[in-house]
Amino acid sequence: MTIRQELMPLQETRKEVDHQPKVVAASLETNHSDITALANEIVKKGIDKIYLAGSGDSMFAGLCVKEAFQSYARIPLEVIQAYEYAAFGQEGVDGRSAIIVVSSSGRISTTRNALDRALKSPGLVIGITDRAAEDNPFYSEPDYKLVPGAIKDGWPTQTTTATIALLIDLAIQIGKSKAVISNSQAGESFEDLNRVLQQMSIVLDESSEPMLQVAHKVIDAKTICFVGSGPGYGVANVGAALMAEGPQRVGLPLYVEEFHHSLRINTLDLGMPLFLIAPRDQAYQRYLDTAQAVKNWGGYLIAIVTEGDEQIASMANTVVQIPDVPVPMHSLLTMLPLHQFSIALTECRVARGYERPWYQV
Repeated sequence: MTIRQELMPLQETRKEVDHQPKVVAASLETNHSDITALANEIVKKGIDKIYLAGSGDSMFAGLCVKEAFQSYARIPLEVIQAYEYAAFGQEGVDGRSAIIVVSSSGRISTTRNALDRALKSPGLVIGITDRAAEDNPFYSEPDYKLVPGAIKDGWPTQTTTATIALLIDLAIQIGKSKAVISNSQAGESFEDLNRVLQQMSIVLDESSEPMLQVAHKVIDAKTICFVGSGPGYGVANVGAALMAEGPQRVGLPLYVEEFHHSLRINTLDLGMPLFLIAPRDQAYQRYLDTAQAVKNWGGYLIAIVTEGDEQIASMANTVVQIPDVPVPMHSLLTMLPLHQFSIALTECRVARGYERPWYQV
């Protein structure tokens, strides 16, 4: 079986990546009133902890929005892998808990088992799914549901960003309903979110050619590292997953501190690619340390930074700049170059004639 026959096709993925700005903006507009009602219900019930269960990109979307819930809602969001929750449960779930279970397709999987466990708990259950159908349990069975309306015929892209946008809005509306942020602050944050969605097209366009050049440069790399912090760690996980879903390489996601603490630098070969998700946020100094270390050890550094950044940019082999946006919203933009890279690397491998080995056991 050649890479042209991958389970989540390249052609559909390219379309879904290109359509992201419109799809995500439409999703936010369609769901905003339901999100506001859900936020009011969460506050009315005195919810003081929120869990999110999902697998793959559904879980990574949760990692991307933890900072949003902390900053806007002042409620901790704990992200749990769906199978782990289904198998082992979660200590602390009670009547003041909300459990968000995410499954874009709504198909039968271990995430369904997580939904079943959530429904048996005393917590408020919220389903997020892209398929609005009564035979979809993630739509028909939870107390509340949100339907981003994204498409995933290729590998996960717009399904992830649409979910992230809705969850950020939910955090903002909870904060407004709780009065931990003012009405004006909530309004400004919602305007920021809509502005970020408008900037998605720019980032997609501006990152396309640089990511194609990187793909040509690193086509023979078997392992590609993705390093981030805060929302950027969720993005790093998305980037690593994309390597399996498209070009079928090994992607390694790391917290920025674990890159140093675990001495991962010792594993860098000359020219080994490393994506550093490094917008200007609370971990910026550690991003600087990472960029310097990768440069010193001869790795190939691809840095995703905030516009105007000169320090990290001066040490990187390739730089993609994103607009300066609020930290909780960075992931909606820093993720996009990784979508472009996964497509470009897959195309390069197809052109080279790579085949995926399928072994019969």
